[in-house]
Amino acid sequence: MGQKREREEPRERYSKLPSEEESYWKELGETLAGIDDPGERRLLAENSLEGAGVPAATDAASSRIIEALLPAASTPALAAFTRACVDGENLGLMCTSGPFGSHVLEKCLTGLAGRAASAGDEDFTAIEEALNAVTDAAAASLYEMATSKYGSFVARRLLCVLAGRDVAPPPGKKPQEKPPGDEPSQQQQQAQQQQQQGPRGGGALAAKLRSGGEAEGSAAGGLPTGADYPALLDRLAAVVLGDEWSGEEMSRLATDTFAGPFLQALLRACTHNQKLQQRLLLQVLGGSGSKGVESVTVERCHALMQDRQGSHLMEAVFTSAPDDYFAKLTTLCFKGHLLNLAQHACANFAVQAALAALRKPQQLKRMFEDLRPSFGQLLRSRRSGVIAALLAAAGRLGAQEAEAAAALWAAAGEGGGGGPPLQALLTLDTTTQLGSGGRLSTLGCAMLGTVLCLPPAACKQWGDAVAALPPGQLRHVAKDPGGCRVLEAYLEGPGAPSKKRKALLQGLAGSWGEVAMGGSGNNFVEKCYALGEAPEKEAIALELAAAEPRLVATHRGPLLLRRCHVDAFKKGSDCWQARVQAADAARREFEDLFGEAEAAEGGDAAAAAAAAQGSEVEEEAGGEAAATVEAEEKEEEEEGGDQPEPEKKKKKKNYGTKKARKRAAAEAAAAAKAAAKAAAPAQQQEAEQQQPPKKKKKKAAAPGEQQAVEGGADAAPPAGKKAKKGKQKKGKAAA
Repeated sequence: MGQKREREEPRERYSKLPSEEESYWKELGETLAGIDDPGERRLLAENSLEGAGVPAATDAASSRIIEALLPAASTPALAAFTRACVDGENLGLMCTSGPFGSHVLEKCLTGLAGRAASAGDEDFTAIEEALNAVTDAAAASLYEMATSKYGSFVARRLLCVLAGRDVAPPPGKKPQEKPPGDEPSQQQQQAQQQQQQGPRGGGALAAKLRSGGEAEGSAAGGLPTGADYPALLDRLAAVVLGDEWSGEEMSRLATDTFAGPFLQALLRACTHNQKLQQRLLLQVLGGSGSKGVESVTVERCHALMQDRQGSHLMEAVFTSAPDDYFAKLTTLCFKGHLLNLAQHACANFAVQAALAALRKPQQLKRMFEDLRPSFGQLLRSRRSGVIAALLAAAGRLGAQEAEAAAALWAAAGEGGGGGPPLQALLTLDTTTQLGSGGRLSTLGCAMLGTVLCLPPAACKQWGDAVAALPPGQLRHVAKDPGGCRVLEAYLEGPGAPSKKRKALLQGLAGSWGEVAMGGSGNNFVEKCYALGEAPEKEAIALELAAAEPRLVATHRGPLLLRRCHVDAFKKGSDCWQARVQAADAARREFEDLFGEAEAAEGGDAAAAAAAAQGSEVEEEAGGEAAATVEAEEKEEEEEGGDQPEPEKKKKKKNYGTKKARKRAAAEAAAAAKAAAKAAAPAQQQEAEQQQPPKKKKKKAAAPGEQQAVEGGADAAPPAGKKAKKGKQKKGKAAA
């Protein structure tokens, strides 16, 4: 054997372009990285994209540089480049030449979608033309695109853009982040979050355990019913409804690795048109359009549910089906077969999706009665997700809550080892011994959190078990990422009496610093601080102050220290108590005026402002409140200047209006700051009283003052007294 050959350093990215073109793109990338001015970056991006072709967009090295150029380009330049990528045979080359071309095309689609909401008329027209071109090119070769390894991702991204929401997120991952240049405004982000309130794709556990009512503007299954470009969606759906996608070919495509996820995304995207949605469901399930859902066979549904890819497709079917189709499909699929499907390795996920999409209490009752005798068997066979989805459905629909919680208690007590039900559920499917350290069961903690949020009559048994945990086991649960959420659900839930809540917080004494080191534990400590009384808050602040050097190095540690007023605690107990009392008073004022939801948002700001001490702070608060009230009154007078005088006097406070809300907030802040002064340390007042009074030197009276003295009561007071009197009047107006 010869001498071992040394390895050469690999190139950054292998490129198939000619050396000159490769050097050009490399220099272009270095130039772009060194430019900070947006105008120069836009000019460079437009000139570069104008000469870029499909070979550069599909190359391993230059495609990355093109992706970096796209956010800097103007909307017309981005739209023109997108049209060039799908012109003629270019779409096939972009989707079949490797992953790089498909990444560039996805980046173009994401960029166009991000700019559409804030675009002007000309830019929006360019975006529409580009999306029309992409849709036409995709419809012409949709079969090849959907079954392609890389083209399927482009087709799914196109559906997301046309629907205006993420209809095909990857399993177990967050939706793809948008580039910095395409960040939407705050209002657009809130609208997108409201649109994404429906169950996510991929069988996410959090979506199936989500409780609460349906979002406004949503379908019965929880998916939004609107679409940004419904006509373009209908164009793609019409291709899938053709003969090429029917019969045995559809049976193969439904279980295909790449076509199956495309069909799932299409079902979730087409909820804007109920008739179209019904036709797509029948096409996927092999039914007849003339006979309706009755033509679907149970064998076809079970075959899909027991297949790895087909089970995901059935999840999309249950989630997006209209009410009448959903009721008939659940009866067809689950009547007499629910337990077998719930125990199947793939079909149990479709059962969970069906439970999460239940529409009526009668449907829940029927499925619960079929599964209730087998709760223990499902727990022992690692099919607890079915029970978790059923508990969440009970809480969402307000039916079978006490029965489901009692059945879970009995099933958990039947497990091996003969331990208490609470400990058995916390350590479900693990070898962990409660109290000795180790990771707790994620699914078991999720089920406990769901049960503890049920009404008191349903969760009382579980809540008493949580309150009876020994200190060692309680600290173990608090330090676990899933266990701390169980305790949080108990403390905030309806089944926690004040005495037991206080005892639980006292049982965690000595471990607050360690619990706060984790991300979930940090949030849990903050919730406990907000729920605790003065002694518990003082104990938490004391331990956080001792652990401050370690907490400062964590992500949310500095924020936790500020919200628990640790700096004030280190300065002195009296100062900290005054600040806490002021913050609590402000929060109570906000809760009384706006309710708990809005108090959580605005109460922290008012509490921070109310934490200040001293007479100067109080005077400033009174002045600000008075100024706010005066400004509000002036605005009202200007708006209602045409009204007669008696009508103005008859106006009453209305806390539902925006102006009255601001006025109430100012009054609450002023009242809280006044409470802070009232709670000031008595030692400071005594020290001020013990100080000897300063002797004031007599000064010669000014001519104006002498005249005032001589004039008696009718004379005007000095200017300093005028200001002081005016300030007192403003303080009274604020009070």
